[in-house]
Amino acid sequence: MKAVAAEARDRGVAIYTIDSEMAEAASARVEANRMSDRTASFATIANRSAGYQLLADESGGVAFLAQRPNEALAQIRSDLDSYYSIVLHPTAPLGAARR
Repeated sequence: MKAVAAEARDRGVAIYTIDSEMAEAASARVEANRMSDRTASFATIANRSAGYQLLADESGGVAFLAQRPNEALAQIRSDLDSYYSIVLHPTAPLGAARR
């Protein structure tokens, strides 16, 4: 996953991950597994959220965990509506000697 995130970052692509299921469904699954292996259930949930967080952090995006999709999408829309670009035009050719 780190390689995917690094490739995205290097190409100027920010990855935004959304897991709205994280809060309610995940806790319900842990509760349902009360009699079975809670550790395995927790590890599955933790690994999934860690993966989403890694993709977002490494690529310059944001991970929305346990958040309503409409709220996450509103934030993403706001991020994409406001951006800046910096352009640098060197006055001397690249590789020219400096004094």
